[in-house]
Amino acid sequence: MFRGDGLAGDNFHHADMRRGRGADNLEAYLRHDGEVKVYRIATIDIHALAKADPELHLLHLLMQQPLPRRAHQAWWLEQYVLHHEHPSWRWNQQGAASSVARWLSNPPPP
Repeated sequence: MFRGDGLAGDNFHHADMRRGRGADNLEAYLRHDGEVKVYRIATIDIHALAKADPELHLLHLLMQQPLPRRAHQAWWLEQYVLHHEHPSWRWNQQGAASSVARWLSNPPPP
């Protein structure tokens, strides 16, 4: 789950995680399966990490693209993770936005 800077609590993914998939939701998971780790990272840190790590070169390039309306900078990280790690997400079944998935599958030449 990603929360962008300055959203003031208005985040679709909070509701999406609470809703879950019927009886399989965040509350049930916490009651029966264990814990959830929450990581916080500022947008500036995401940019710095993506720029510094050669393995994140595509994320660095992706974060330089114009943002869709109402998206926040962390949205790029979310899209990157959804594209590469989609099968491991328990409640988010959408995957990356189709335009981002196409871009990541066929990035511009260096």
